[in-house]
Amino acid sequence: MTKRNELSVQILLDALIQGIFESGSSFVVDGSLASEVGNCVDHDSTDIYSPEDLASNCYGEVPNHQLLDFGCGQGAYRDFLEKIGFHWRGCNYLEGMAEPERAQVADWIDVYNGITLPYDDDSFGVVFSFQVFEHCEHISEVFSEIQRVLLPAGRLIGSVSYLEQAHDFSFYNLTPIGLKRLAESVGLRVCRLYPSYDVFTWFLRRLLVSTSGSDDNSLTASLLRANQIHHKFLDYGRKHGQSIRNINLMRLMFSSQITFEIEKPLN
Repeated sequence: MTKRNELSVQILLDALIQGIFESGSSFVVDGSLASEVGNCVDHDSTDIYSPEDLASNCYGEVPNHQLLDFGCGQGAYRDFLEKIGFHWRGCNYLEGMAEPERAQVADWIDVYNGITLPYDDDSFGVVFSFQVFEHCEHISEVFSEIQRVLLPAGRLIGSVSYLEQAHDFSFYNLTPIGLKRLAESVGLRVCRLYPSYDVFTWFLRRLLVSTSGSDDNSLTASLLRANQIHHKFLDYGRKHGQSIRNINLMRLMFSSQITFEIEKPLN
């Protein structure tokens, strides 16, 4: 596909979404989503939060600054997290990685068996997990282990696939309700769920990647949490007099990924 044709995809996508909003007369949020996770979305702001933002924000609130980077790969977030002040530790399940030979297994990256984490109970104030849970075949056991190694009042923060295509040994795309129920099943509590990249841009960009063989295409620059489609959702919600809560819930319904903050209660 030529760059000119790729650009037309961007224009058509923007026009399609804008046309739907301009012809819309209602604002419908799924009832079960509202009842299950309505209290977990932000009621005061439509600001965008990334996992990195949540890590920075929780630094002064967690019981210690020992951080486990769960599924750390080659340690891409180590420098960032250490600059915040965390004492970083990385962990990988190599057999579940698409390219395990690229993971730098050193004395500061631990390898585990896909289920049992090699740490004592109550070891970490924070577990950071960036786009990893969709690749965990034994997801319930993994959440149980994360709960075990977290200190009371510790946080599990990160992001996970939701409306995202299957990729790289992915097993589960967690819905907002599914993520909440999974956390609750092991004694964790969801504090906040944030919408992330819109699914329309995400899927079309991935289709361009699959048909061109290149990660760089005309939609790459629009793959932002706060892109034009994000602002169209905000404008439509305001036009219909919707609360910030409802706008965030609708955005969550059409997100390719979910950013989350989950807490281990004191009791």
